[in-house]
Amino acid sequence: MKRHLATRHMIDMQSPRRGDAQFSGDFMNEHSHSSVQFSADKLRYLLVRMAVDCKLPFQFIEVQMLDMYEEKSLQIKAILRGQRWISYTADLWTSPWKVPYFAITAHWINDEWKKKEVIIAFNRVEDNHTGENIARMLVDTLRDMDLLKSFFTITTDNASNMLNITHKIQDAMMNSGISHSIHRMFCIGHVFNLAVQQILHAGINSEVDQNEESISESTSDKPLVKLRL
Repeated sequence: MKRHLATRHMIDMQSPRRGDAQFSGDFMNEHSHSSVQFSADKLRYLLVRMAVDCKLPFQFIEVQMLDMYEEKSLQIKAILRGQRWISYTADLWTSPWKVPYFAITAHWINDEWKKKEVIIAFNRVEDNHTGENIARMLVDTLRDMDLLKSFFTITTDNASNMLNITHKIQDAMMNSGISHSIHRMFCIGHVFNLAVQQILHAGINSEVDQNEESISESTSDKPLVKLRL
């Protein structure tokens, strides 16, 4: 390493780099009367941001990370509990390292009619990816945050384990004493994705008859048919 620095970059490890002394002097002179004040909270925040942005292990700043998590969680709960209705998007996927995760994002309109959103859960999934388990994780999260009463809609993809999630969520809410109805919204991005895959693999004419009136009840649940309807 020393030979490489000396031959390729003309850096002598036994002495400062050319210009270091001048830079240090200029820097000290420029900031000798600086008004910047030390802030422990700001330092903690920057350390957490550094760990996140640089993908450092959480052990690097575990205490600061957990403290900030608790602080932000309380702030988010206070904001969400003041909303009349909240809609949610939820997704479950497997990382490149074969680790499954389940994420929930809350969406609402504030008093100034501005759309807001925040992630309220990002958890590793230990159980099977069934609709019942997904509904349970969602309801448990909202129950812990006291948000079941403001549950309005849920948007998910069209995977088989998501098709009957609304009924399972409704049943779980009924068991918690919440009786109002919720609505499931289809993720249009996922519908487009599935439709394009069908077009590329089979061709549009092989999936849907040109005459829309001939579309039968048995094929109306296909993504390509949904787009045409």
